[in-house]
Amino acid sequence: MAKKKAAKPKAAASAAGKGKAPVAAAQVNEAVMRANEAIKTVAASETEWRLDLLKENEDLSRETVDTEVDIRRLLDEQARLKTYLAKLKKEQDALAKSVTDLSGKANSAEKESALTKAKQADLKENLEKLEKTISSLTSENNSLDKETKRLGGQASKLDEDVKRLRKLRDEYVKTIAKFKEEKDDLLS
Repeated sequence: MAKKKAAKPKAAASAAGKGKAPVAAAQVNEAVMRANEAIKTVAASETEWRLDLLKENEDLSRETVDTEVDIRRLLDEQARLKTYLAKLKKEQDALAKSVTDLSGKANSAEKESALTKAKQADLKENLEKLEKTISSLTSENNSLDKETKRLGGQASKLDEDVKRLRKLRDEYVKTIAKFKEEKDDLLS
């Protein structure tokens, strides 16, 4: 087979005349060089694209970790607010019992003498303060209920975001592995 290849350039040189064979070889060399440059450009472009893809994957992983940290923080805050809410409810029950006790005392104080009437005025004043406190605590309790629901909604949304980001990360990792395998196939 080597003999046939060696014979062809001679035949081409004799058929083409003097000086024509080096021009054809130069054109082939030039075409090979252009092809090599195109391959290098494609390889460089693909390498840059893969590096960009890896960077995006790293960014996505960082965002996922940040989201998980936020979820943990919100869950901790939710647990703290629930504990605080339970404490407020106990205080509300105790205050309601105090209101009931003071109302009974106020009713009996109306039947007593002028001295008892002075005590009754004091008890009514205390009762109003307690009712304001109960009203304030009830309002705060309602606000905390709303906040707890809001945080629960945020935690659910963040859970969904984490799932979505993990799925996206898994898809990027699969895509990168596929491209690496294709690159290895091309390089081998």
